[in-house]
Amino acid sequence: MNHRERVLAALHHEKPDRIPMDLGGFSDTGIIVGAYEKLKAKLGIDGDTTLMDHLDQLAMIDERILRHFDIDTRRLPRKTPQKWREELLDDGSIRDMWGVIWKEVAEGHYYPSTNVPMKGEGLLSDIDRYRWPDPNDLDEVLPAFAEEGRCLHEETDYAIVFSFPGRLMSLGTYLRGFETWLIDMIQNPSFAEALLDRGLEIQLAIGGKWLSAAGQYIDVIHISDDLGTQRSPMISPALYRKIIKPRQMKMFKFIRERTNAKILLHSDGCVYPFIEDFLEVGIDILNPLQSGVKNMEPNKLGEEFGGRICFWGGIDTQHTLPFGTPQDVESEVKRRILELGLRGGYVLSASHNIQNDVAPENICAMFESARQYLL
Repeated sequence: MNHRERVLAALHHEKPDRIPMDLGGFSDTGIIVGAYEKLKAKLGIDGDTTLMDHLDQLAMIDERILRHFDIDTRRLPRKTPQKWREELLDDGSIRDMWGVIWKEVAEGHYYPSTNVPMKGEGLLSDIDRYRWPDPNDLDEVLPAFAEEGRCLHEETDYAIVFSFPGRLMSLGTYLRGFETWLIDMIQNPSFAEALLDRGLEIQLAIGGKWLSAAGQYIDVIHISDDLGTQRSPMISPALYRKIIKPRQMKMFKFIRERTNAKILLHSDGCVYPFIEDFLEVGIDILNPLQSGVKNMEPNKLGEEFGGRICFWGGIDTQHTLPFGTPQDVESEVKRRILELGLRGGYVLSASHNIQNDVAPENICAMFESARQYLL
């Protein structure tokens, strides 16, 4: 199999020749700059490092590294119009295209500040007055975006991954603040739903332009929207089904009308109570599969949902990769393949972005042991 065939076989729950692997296919399977520099030194890769994502401090991964590990995916990057460029503020924080202000904290990460852009009581008029991104700004970059998608699809055999702007839960937390947004959904539901409807309208208009330009070249659509904590979902299943699920249904229907790509949802933490709902709304792939999170044990998920949903991730970035030995990493890789991958339905990657405390030897062990495990 070539790389694209291998990934698509797994995502169709067919048995590939070996487990497909991802590194940096989207912004939740990347590598932080500090860890990347150590990996470059280990592999003897020279040249300057550039950023794929400023806020997460993710490195743009050199093609030589991706080929060294025989990675099966490639990222189709968004093209950003001038009006959407991040704005550096006087205190060193950054304002993004949605008006969210991000502040740098430990290890170089940026996180949303408490100075949220949509403050106040939560009035419907606040939504009308807000300065939302204009989807028409994209028109200037669409030809270049379409050409890059065509080249990746026609001139390589990699599975092409594109990140679609589909935030719902996290859009509310970014615009209103985490605590306020949770209160909004309970005590001010008309405002909360109106905010999500406007935000989804804007994101679908933006995403629709990208898919019209390059949807035929994309194999996997990645959407990031966290719904879980280490111990439980952020909200009750009842509230999810009232506020979030109907809008997910609308979004995924919109995507399926414009591309044949498989849909991947990235949601950190415990989302076990939602997985049946995810299947109903049309999610094909669940990421990141954090093995140390309550009710997200890979063997349990594989037994209950294997054959109905695919899994992407699974190699622990909280314990095994930073604190284990290469032998520990190799053992975990083999367990994940046995639990999730023998009959297809699994793409192996770190369970989240590889952090600065991960030794390059462990990164090498993860991909080299997976590549050697023939199915």
